[in-house]
Amino acid sequence: MRTAIPKSNFKRIHHRQPKLYLGGFCEEPSFLWVYERGKPYNPGIQKRHKFNPCKLGVTELGEKDAYATVKADGKRDFEAIENRHQIIEHRADVVLRKIRAQSPISIAEKDIFAEYIQNMLWRTKKHEEDIRPRLDMIQKNGPSRKIALELAQAGQFTLSREHYDAIKYLESDGGKKDLILKSMVTRHPAIHQILNAMSWMFYIAASGTYFITSSAPVVFDPVGLLKSSLLFPVSKNIALVATHDGKTDLEYVNASLDETMAINYYTITQAQTIYGSREEYWIWDFLENGSRTDWITTLGTIMPFRTAG
Repeated sequence: MRTAIPKSNFKRIHHRQPKLYLGGFCEEPSFLWVYERGKPYNPGIQKRHKFNPCKLGVTELGEKDAYATVKADGKRDFEAIENRHQIIEHRADVVLRKIRAQSPISIAEKDIFAEYIQNMLWRTKKHEEDIRPRLDMIQKNGPSRKIALELAQAGQFTLSREHYDAIKYLESDGGKKDLILKSMVTRHPAIHQILNAMSWMFYIAASGTYFITSSAPVVFDPVGLLKSSLLFPVSKNIALVATHDGKTDLEYVNASLDETMAINYYTITQAQTIYGSREEYWIWDFLENGSRTDWITTLGTIMPFRTAG
């Protein structure tokens, strides 16, 4: 008699962007239009690799084992990183809902949401792809192998072997991914301090329009956050623009039509995938062909990407 294999209870479907976050960009309950760069315009429903854009439910946007790690002993851990992401998410849920309701938030709540933004910056596939070559370079030029050799030459063979085994693990695909995933849920005090010191303005989309979001929703200039403004869409109605101008903080302002479209343009610039509440040709056109110069100029008046100095 064959014994039935029990169904796994592990959390195996991981969302790069939290479901609550993505839900704020839906027009129909729990459904988004997903646009992918590099694919022809061919709108349709439920078949992501066939249609572009494709209408999908938020729950369908998960990625199997995106945050799964392989330990040094070869065992897989499906939940450790996912659980740490969820702790950061849930801590900010109340603040996220308050911003979407256009309610005032406190300085303490700004601090909580700054951690959420930082997490949204690191947890993307883009971050994982960008950091891997740098990690390879650090490991290649690092002193770890020399230390293992020096330990062996000093007769510390057990320590040398343990050190070498650790090096081999960190140089493996599993070890590299473990380091990258842990970096996603690590608080970086310098970045957190910069985010808190910036002036935050919440722009309300012009009547009849909406904001979109993306697979890389935290946008700033490659020069670095210390000199760049920051854009983060919060919902289809609200987008955060953070600057270094030292002006009014934590206020809600009405965006013009051109400001709304300019914010959408910059949301698209660094993204591979766009999530929108509606199926509209202009989103695909932005993604493939760029945008109008006047929208770029308009955005420069509210969030200059590079500050002076």
